Amino acid sequence: MEIIQSGSGGDQFTKFETAVEQMEGVEAIPAVAQRLLSLTSDPNAGLKDIERLIASDASLTARVLRLAASAFYGGHPAQSLKAAIVRQGLNEVRNLAVASSMLARAPDPFHRNLWQFTLSSAAFSDVLARRIGRQNFCEPFVCGLLHEIGTMVMAKVEGAPYYAIAGTVGTQSQAEREQKAYGFTHCDIGALAVERWNLFAGLEEVVQFHHDPFSADSLDFPPPVLATIYLVALVSAVLASPDEALGADLVRELMARLGAPEGLVSEELQKARSRAGDYLGLLG
Repeated sequence: MEIIQSGSGGDQFTKFETAVEQMEGVEAIPAVAQRLLSLTSDPNAGLKDIERLIASDASLTARVLRLAASAFYGGHPAQSLKAAIVRQGLNEVRNLAVASSMLARAPDPFHRNLWQFTLSSAAFSDVLARRIGRQNFCEPFVCGLLHEIGTMVMAKVEGAPYYAIAGTVGTQSQAEREQKAYGFTHCDIGALAVERWNLFAGLEEVVQFHHDPFSADSLDFPPPVLATIYLVALVSAVLASPDEALGADLVRELMARLGAPEGLVSEELQKARSRAGDYLGLLG
């Protein structure tokens, strides 16, 4: 992955704004996946539109057919791309497309580890949402997958110096280290990117508040968006440090606000890891 040259001097935030404009979303999410995000949220879009779009990308077509023939869906090959899409459902195909695009942009250990974390976050968010009630949330899989998009942008701009900041283990969180180094965090840059790239409604808020979920309480967000902020914050905290997070006040409070029964998170954690592993096997 080529690093965007940040130049010398000047305002730090402007440097990242410029990078976001240069990237135009394609660096993080390819055009086909972006279009699928739009089509699957458009009530006027038909199956034929989605089939045509997927067919325009040979590698995505192969993965959709491979997933349709996996044990997830009975282990029988689909007779056509249309049949594979119908078998999986539009949202599952969309999830596969976005996840596939992220894997293709993981050229080094930093990005590979980040991608595996976000894929696990996506699987865990989706598993918990199904147990709690999917109607209460806003696209939990994709929000889990893309909530660290600001980290991807900052890594693209800064390269190795940022890897050291984001990957450091210590008493300060990643966001705290970024705030100290830059004066803003990957949450700010991620929210900027989602807004500029015109991705689906609700994602910008989740990206902005996933490390500080209770700051969203005073804002007038729709209930599904607020619930998804809580959900992704919960998932992110647990996956980052399972042994510590499961007993932490933050996680208990988030579970209470989501109406999640006691023990649900630890009960579903292994299932989410298994699902993420299955995705890795299919996408790798």
